[in-house]
Amino acid sequence: MAEAGVSFPSGGAVSLAALRRPLNSAERRCGERDVDPTSGPARHPLFEKFESEHVTQFLSQTHETDQEDRTLRRSGRWFHFGYTILGLGVFVFLTVLLLPEQSELYTEIVKIVCLFAAGAAGGYGLKAYQDQRRSQDR
Repeated sequence: MAEAGVSFPSGGAVSLAALRRPLNSAERRCGERDVDPTSGPARHPLFEKFESEHVTQFLSQTHETDQEDRTLRRSGRWFHFGYTILGLGVFVFLTVLLLPEQSELYTEIVKIVCLFAAGAAGGYGLKAYQDQRRSQDR
């Protein structure tokens, strides 16, 4: 009976008897680290090079990023406010201009704007709902 073995894509083969034999002390030490396995997770060697000045640099960069985010949000709020004022100004202008003379045209414009706003709000709400469901499924 031929002994079963394991063949590798590179062309090499190992017999099962060789895989079953106990490891000698050099082979056992090859996979070990200099850390006691009961002392907790092994530390990555990069953390040993991490010094206090690196932490300070990381914290300062994080602070700068936070400041940039706040500035961006603040400017975004001003733009939203400006767009809202512009939209209200157009609405008031159309009301003053069209309502006294062409009320039917004004009514149609208001209907179209309301339908567009309802569609946009519905799409925004649907996306928010789907994002919330995706985050809960994870």
